[in-house]
Amino acid sequence: MTKLEIDNYFTNNYDDIKLYINKSFSKNGIFNESVDMFLSEAYLYIYDRKDDINTDNDLKNILSKFIYSNTYWTNSQVRESEVYSRKIKNVEYDAANFQNVIDEEIDLEYEKNINEYKAVVQMYYLQLTSLEKKAVWEIYFIENKKTVAEFSRYIKMKNEVGSQFIKELKEDLRTYYKEYKNKL
Repeated sequence: MTKLEIDNYFTNNYDDIKLYINKSFSKNGIFNESVDMFLSEAYLYIYDRKDDINTDNDLKNILSKFIYSNTYWTNSQVRESEVYSRKIKNVEYDAANFQNVIDEEIDLEYEKNINEYKAVVQMYYLQLTSLEKKAVWEIYFIENKKTVAEFSRYIKMKNEVGSQFIKELKEDLRTYYKEYKNKL
């Protein structure tokens, strides 16, 4: 096969080849942005074997085997190459750092929500006028008696009473939070 025929094959089937490489990457746990670099390696591999390739079907089979073997086997020529390893490990993509960035964004959003909820719980307490509701709030949040059994033992009453106090506190907090959100 000539260089022109190989070039035409890669040009005409570029999207399909890239899709196959992406699928092979994700199937074999390689998540990075080096598809184009890998495609270049595949092109060079095919070009080096152009004398053994007679048809497009031969080219497709050799290309498929190259992609599969170089994504499946961790000790493959391409995965061990210095350029590929550097691209994956240091420059373009680091799975741990990528996950850490995602986790940090999630953590920031989570922390923002938690801080908002804490502020609403504090504002709710400050606006309470009922001594009974203040006492329930203090037992639940300050004394940290959050289960019915703990709460009931703390106030020395039956579980039904403790359950009712906790249920009312949570309902009041939900209502107060909704009102707070509607004001914004």
